[in-house]
Amino acid sequence: MKPLYNPIEKSSGITEEQLSKVTELNPKLLTIYGLASDFRALVATKNVDEFEPWMITAQAIESPDIKSYVSGLTRDIVAVKNAIMFNYNNGSAEGNINKIKRIKHTMYGRASFSILRTKVLMFEMWKIIN
Repeated sequence: MKPLYNPIEKSSGITEEQLSKVTELNPKLLTIYGLASDFRALVATKNVDEFEPWMITAQAIESPDIKSYVSGLTRDIVAVKNAIMFNYNNGSAEGNINKIKRIKHTMYGRASFSILRTKVLMFEMWKIIN
């Protein structure tokens, strides 16, 4: 549901009236919506001190999906806290790794490292030229 990720004002898929009807039928959804809004605010303000109380609140909700999400956050809590505090990410490295994997996949069965290296370098040159 789009409002879980975006504030209702920015969501074009549902109106406030529609959201109130849905939450009338399922009151737990309003709690989950508030939890998602709190998490979004926590990340936006980079307030790491509020992260663990947020996780305790989330665990209290009787939802297997939310509990699974919080469990995943708990497994790598240091990385999650660093992601909240800092603006750094490894998106560029992941993009390059994905690109190399795609090139490698297209060459499956007929490539040595030197051919793969040449193809990656040629691909980069082609991006610069075009």
